[in-house]
Amino acid sequence: MRLLRKITLELENIGSHRSSPNCGHPNALIGRGMGNKYLLVLGVAVTLGGNNSWGFGLSDHSRMTQQAVMEYNLCARFPIDESAVSHLVHQNLDEDINLFLKWGKYSHYFHPEKALRDLHRLDASFRIIDLLGESTREELGHALHLLQDMASPPHVVPVRHGLFDGFEAFDLTAAEMPPLKADDCRNQQAWRSTFRGDLLTLLDETALETLQRSKSPWAKQFWVESNSPAFGNYGYLGNSFGTAAYPRAVFTQFKARQIRLGIETTKKALIWAYGL
Repeated sequence: MRLLRKITLELENIGSHRSSPNCGHPNALIGRGMGNKYLLVLGVAVTLGGNNSWGFGLSDHSRMTQQAVMEYNLCARFPIDESAVSHLVHQNLDEDINLFLKWGKYSHYFHPEKALRDLHRLDASFRIIDLLGESTREELGHALHLLQDMASPPHVVPVRHGLFDGFEAFDLTAAEMPPLKADDCRNQQAWRSTFRGDLLTLLDETALETLQRSKSPWAKQFWVESNSPAFGNYGYLGNSFGTAAYPRAVFTQFKARQIRLGIETTKKALIWAYGL
C-alpha cells in the first residue's frame, strides 16, 4: 500500500506541472486520464511483477526527456514543438507500462559485452533493432526510454529487480537534478559531425559507460557483475542504495551523474533523429 501511494503521488506530480516557456513541460502533457492508466497497470505490476525489470521512475524518465529537449532546443534550427514533446513523453512512459510487450517479448536489460543467459525474453538491443526498422521519428519516444534505462546500473550489470530497487526508487529533488546546459551548442554540433552510428550504437555506448562506473569499489558495494553470462547480484550491502550508512549527498551525486548520462544520450538521439 505504501508503494501504491508513492506511485499515486508521483503520477499526480507528473500531471500537475505547468508548461515551460521553452518547449512545453512534458509533464504538463500527461493528463489525469493517462495517469490513471499508469496507476492501474503499475498496481498490477506490484502484485505480479516483483522480479521484472523496471527502469528509472516515471518522473525520472519525464525529467530526463524534458531537460534533453530543452537543451536541444537551445541549439536546434527547428526546435521540437509541444505536440512532438507530448508524443515523445507518451511513448517513453508507455514503453514501461506495456506489460505484454515488456514481460512477454523484450526486457529492458542489456549487457554491452556479453549475451545474457537465463533471459526468457530478448534484451533491449533487439527492441531497438525493431524500432530502427520502423519510422524512427514516429517511434523515437520508445527508444528514448531504453536508452535512458542504460544509465541505470541494475539494467546493465545487470541485477534482476522490480519496483523496490533502491537506485531507481531514490528520488532527486529539483535542486539536486543536473543543471541545465545553456551553452552546449558547440558540443552538440561537434558530436553531430563525427557520429557515424545509430540508436543501437548509443545504447551500447551508454551501457558501457554505466558498466564502467559500476565497477568502482564504491559502486560494487551495491551491484556486482557476474563473471559468466548470468545475471549479476546486489553487492554486499544488498539492495540498499539510498538507505545505507552514507550521507545523502553521496547517493545524490552518483544518481545525478547517471541522470546526466541519460540526458546526454537522449539529446544525442534527438540530434540523430531531427538534426540541428
